[in-house]
Amino acid sequence: DVDHDDITENIWENTGEIPDNGIDDDHNGYVDDIHGWNFIGREDGENISGESLEYTRIFAAYDEKYSKVERRDLPKGERKDYDLYLKVKDIYLSELEQANSNLQVYKVFRHKYSTAHSYIAAVLNKDDYTKEEVEAISPENENIAWAKRFIIAMKNDNITLSSIDQWISNVQSRLDTKLNRDNMPRLTIGDDLTDITDSIYGNNDYNGGTASHGTSVAGVIGALGGNGMGIDGIGGDVKVMVVRVVPGGDEYDKDVALGIRYAVNNGAQIINCSFGKMFSPQKEMVDDAIRYAEKRGVLIIHAAGNEGLNNDKNLRYPTKRFNDNDEANNFIDVGASGSFIGSALPASFSNYGKKSVDLFAPGANITSLAPGNRTSSPSGTSMAAPVVAGVAAMLLSYFPELPAVELKEILLASVYDVGSVKVSVPGETKKKKKFKKICKTGGIVNAYSAVKMADERTSQGLQSKK
Repeated sequence: DVDHDDITENIWENTGEIPDNGIDDDHNGYVDDIHGWNFIGREDGENISGESLEYTRIFAAYDEKYSKVERRDLPKGERKDYDLYLKVKDIYLSELEQANSNLQVYKVFRHKYSTAHSYIAAVLNKDDYTKEEVEAISPENENIAWAKRFIIAMKNDNITLSSIDQWISNVQSRLDTKLNRDNMPRLTIGDDLTDITDSIYGNNDYNGGTASHGTSVAGVIGALGGNGMGIDGIGGDVKVMVVRVVPGGDEYDKDVALGIRYAVNNGAQIINCSFGKMFSPQKEMVDDAIRYAEKRGVLIIHAAGNEGLNNDKNLRYPTKRFNDNDEANNFIDVGASGSFIGSALPASFSNYGKKSVDLFAPGANITSLAPGNRTSSPSGTSMAAPVVAGVAAMLLSYFPELPAVELKEILLASVYDVGSVKVSVPGETKKKKKFKKICKTGGIVNAYSAVKMADERTSQGLQSKK
C-alpha cells in the first residue's frame, strides 16, 4: 500500500517517469512505473489472483503425455521431464485427496454442530447463548444431553459455525485455485512464458487488490520512524521499490526473473524475496537473474519457507545454488526465530537447514503495517527475511561503500550465536538438536554487532574485492 501514511514517504519514485501521462518517459519499456512494476497484471488494469501451485501446473502440463507410458519407452531427452512428472504426480494427487477429505469432514462436522445448536436454541428459545446457559440446561432426553456436551466442547475450543464455514471456504478455495489443474489465469496476460526476452507486460497497479503481505514486509524494512504512528522500520534511510510477482498461488519463474532484473536495472541495492515454492521448472531464468544481480552488487534476501521442513532435503525455490552447482555469493536464506532463547527458539513453522538456511531472524507475531493505515502482527519467514533486509539497508545507509558480497559476510559473521542451544526441530517437536545443526551460522541476525563489524572493516580498509 504505497499510500499508507507510515511508509509513503519512503516509497521509491522513478524520477525518469512523468506520473500518469501514459508515456514510457525513461524508455525502459514500462509505462508510468512510478513506484515499481506489477508483473502479474494485464495491460487493461486487471490483476492475476488465485493462481495454482507449481506442481499443479506441471501435473496439468504432463499428465496427458506421460500418464500411460513407461520411462524405458521414452527417448533419453524426455526422461528428465517424465521423472519430474512422477514426482509431482504423487504430491499433487496426495494433496488433492487430502483436501477433498478435509472438505467432507468439515461439512459433516458443520452438520453436527448445526444439529446440536438447533436443539440448544430450542431449549433456550434463542439463537445466541453463553456457555454458562448451556451448562445450566437439565437435559430431558439423550438428544439434548448430546447437544449440551457437544456445544460445551465447542465453546471451550472457541469453535463457532462461522469458524467452521471459514474452514470449508479455505479448503474449497484451495481446491478451486491452487489444486485446480484447469486454473491458469496467468495465461491471460498473453506473453510467452518460455521466452525471457518477451518482457514487456504487466501494469503499474502496485496494490493489485492483495497488498496485505507486501505492506507488512515493506513496513518492517521502511516504515517511517519517529512520526508517532504505526511502527518504526529497521532500514532507516531507505526507499522501497514495489515489484509484484506473487499471484496468490505459486509465482512463475519468468516473473521472478524479470522482477529481479527490473529492480537491479532501476537501482535497487537489496532485494527482499518473501516467497518460495517447491518446484522451479524454469530455474535457469531465475539463476541468470540472480547472477545478473550479483555482478551488479545487489544483495538478495530470501525467506526459507513455512512448512517446518529441512531445506537441505526439500528445496525451496529460488535457491542460492544454481543448476550448474555453483553458488551465489549475494544470496541469504532466512529462517524464523521465536521470542525466547530455549527449545522453542526456531519458530515451529520455520523451514531450516544446516547447509541451506544461513541465519534466523524474528518471524513470530511481528507487528508491522497493513493496508489502509492499519497495523497487523503476522508470522512467517516472510517477516524474518525483511528483518534481515532492513538490517542490511541500515548498514548501507551508514556504510554505502560496502559491496553486496561483504555485506552478506558481515550479516552472517555478526550473528548472535545460539548454536549450542538445544532446540525442538520444526515439524518434529519431539526431536531436539543444537541450533547449529539446523542453521549454517547457528545464530540470529544482530544489528548491533553487524554495525560494529562494518565500522571496523571499513575504517581498517578490510573490504573484500568486489
